[in-house]
This record gives sequence, structure tokens and C-alpha cells, in this order.
Amino acid sequence: MHSTLELKPNCPCKIIQLPDMQEITIDNRTVIPIRLIPFVTGWKLSPDVVVEMLAKSEKWHRVFIPSFHLIPDNSYQAMLPKEWDIFGSDLEILSNKLQAGDKVEGESYSVWRKRSIETMPAGTFVWLDDLKTAYKKVNSHTIFTDERPGDRELNLQPLVPIEMRDLVYEGFDIKLNELKNFLWGNSLPLPVKLSPYELDNTEKKISQDETEFERAFYDFAEELPRLKAELAELNEIKPATMEERQQKKTEIENIEKQIAKIHTSKDIQGDSGKEKNLEVGSPEWRSQNAKKAADARHSKPGGSRDKQKQMREIWASGKYTSKDRCAEEECGALDISFSAARKALRNQPKPK
Repeated sequence: MHSTLELKPNCPCKIIQLPDMQEITIDNRTVIPIRLIPFVTGWKLSPDVVVEMLAKSEKWHRVFIPSFHLIPDNSYQAMLPKEWDIFGSDLEILSNKLQAGDKVEGESYSVWRKRSIETMPAGTFVWLDDLKTAYKKVNSHTIFTDERPGDRELNLQPLVPIEMRDLVYEGFDIKLNELKNFLWGNSLPLPVKLSPYELDNTEKKISQDETEFERAFYDFAEELPRLKAELAELNEIKPATMEERQQKKTEIENIEKQIAKIHTSKDIQGDSGKEKNLEVGSPEWRSQNAKKAADARHSKPGGSRDKQKQMREIWASGKYTSKDRCAEEECGALDISFSAARKALRNQPKPK
């Protein structure tokens, strides 16, 4: 499934999140940031070669790739070949400067790779179909020895070092931030490819979902008995005034709703309300004991339920007027994900 984010009402740029890659489109055409080209070509088209092609130089089999840059009014503008001349000069100077300090041939190459990416301007791009055509033409003039699978193809899911991702997508990063806010606002996990260290990414969301069943177990094992005891205690109270009778009625209705809500969820107990008598060592027995252990783990101080309680107490303090803002600001301090913090605030009344 593709989830599409329209950045602004009149902006032609969209970001589509695919299962394994990020695709940036403009006017329904896929674009490749200039700084990403070395990675999708396996560095066969290094920054100096890319700039030569964008400048319409005759050095590379007269291969030319039209280029564009984003402009502040949320549109884009075609670049002239001559605009790339200065970047070609900068790359040549950078290469000469680094090589002059080499004690061993090629010693500065790793430094040059990163700094050459920095030298190319941010927010510039080419159309993917133009890049494919140019790359095919380059390969037609290339003699491969010991050709490997993929040598002649673009890699649209390249490995970009984590420390270079912001640099490669500079100029497009505001759109990535808006994607993150869009997903957060709709309680959706962040793509692990773009946010590998975020608590809310798709990989960590899988493990978070496992706690949903544990929460249902907790409701039956602890919350339901507590609510029933509280209901029995309320029924024994004899109100002295009309106001107290009304208050008692309201509280009873509230507790009955909570009990009904638990009963309508998936019951992990037997029909009698007691745990099933399972054969020791059976898969069901192991599952039941695993749930008990998980319940104990999440209920201990510093566990997930303790953190949920702290989250609710922060909300009840009146420090925030928005549950989303409260969850966003406090989830890091409690070391829980945004979605877990937001779930803890469900059905919580507004602070008095």
C-alpha cells in the first residue's frame, strides 16, 4: 500500500512511502537528488563525473542529463549546463588539495567521497527516466570484465551511510520532517529505513503490538476484579441526599461501562472466569505462563504500566492542553514511544 503525503496545497512535490524505499515525485515523475546519484550508480558516476554530465561536457561520450533545482515558491527551475562549471572547478580543487597531502596513493579517497557530496548543491535533482537513459548510454561504451549481477543497473535502494543521509537529502529534508509529522498525527509508525533509531519505527512497532494481548490479560487478571469489588462496595452505600444518590448512580454507570468494555474484548480465560486447567508443558500451558511472566514484568516499577501511570499523571497536572503535545514532549523522558505515550492518554479526562 502506498501512503501519499501532499506537502502543501499548491506544491507539486509528493513523498510516497513504499515498503522498502523512499520515492520523491514531482508532477507525478520520480526524481533522484543529485547527491544520491553516486549511490544509485554504485559510484560508477562519482560526483566529478556527474557534474561533467550535468554541464554537458564532451568528456563522457557526450552524455547529458538535464538538471533542476527547487525554489522557495514550492516549485522547481531548470538549470543551465554552465551553472555546473563552478562545481566542477570546486571538485577539481578539492581533489588536488587532498591528493597533495597523501603519503600513500588514494589515502584521502574516503574523505573525498564525503566532501565531494557536500560540494554538490543541495535541493537539486534529475528525472529518474533521464538518469536511466544516460546510464544505459554510459554502459554501452563500457567494457565489463567479470561482469556481476546489477553492474549495468541502477540501484534504487542503495545503502547510504547513516551519517550521510541528512547530507544526501539536504534540501528535501523539510519534506521528510513533514512526512514524520503526518505519520505521527495519524498514529502510524515511522519507516525503519528512514528512522532506524526512532522508538516509533515499523520494526519496533511489531514488538509493541505484542503488548496489546498482555494488556487484555492484565484487564482480566487485575482490573476486572478491582472494578467488581468497587461496584459491590458502591452498591452497599446508602445515599443520604438526592445529590449523593445521583453521584452514586453516575459512578455505578461508569464502572459498569468499564466492566462491559473488558468483557467485549478477547477473553483469554475460560467460560467460568477462571484460568483453564492446562496440561503442563503443552503449548497452551507455556503460552499462559509466558503471559503471566510478561504481566509481572510490565507491572513492576519502571515497567510499561508504571510509565503509563506516570504519563497519565503528567497529563492530569494540567501542564499541557493537547494530548498529542503532551505525548510528544514527555515520551523521550519516560523512554517510551510516542504511540505508547499517546495510548496511555486515551479516554483520560481533561485536567481540571
